[in-house]
Amino acid sequence: MLSRPSLCWCAIILAAFFNTVHAQDSVFSGTFEILFCNAGTPNSDAAYLQALLCHVLKGLQKTITDVQLSTASIHGFTAFFKTNNDRAIVQNVFQTIISAPKLGLDETDPVFACTDPSQDLTAKLYADCLQ
Repeated sequence: MLSRPSLCWCAIILAAFFNTVHAQDSVFSGTFEILFCNAGTPNSDAAYLQALLCHVLKGLQKTITDVQLSTASIHGFTAFFKTNNDRAIVQNVFQTIISAPKLGLDETDPVFACTDPSQDLTAKLYADCLQ
């Protein structure tokens, strides 16, 4: 187990690393940041993720329009809800996803990162997430 000072140094080193990589391999899709995905390269994971996020956000806009119709909707809302009681909650969830609010104490942008499971750091972070 790492001591508290060691953890602080690890955090400082990781922050410096991410800032360096951030400048080199980073792109935004709306308010979502995409890291480590070969930004600026045609047919890269970054390009595919940018296109995917664009389609998802457009779909969510259509869903919000449908939710605003409540039970008068002829599409999805009436398939899941028979009353208007939850309309505001459902609409708020989808609008929160679209607005991509800042996360955490430092209020950072939501980030997507491409990872390689064969890398030790990625494997460790993944294992930590499963616990």
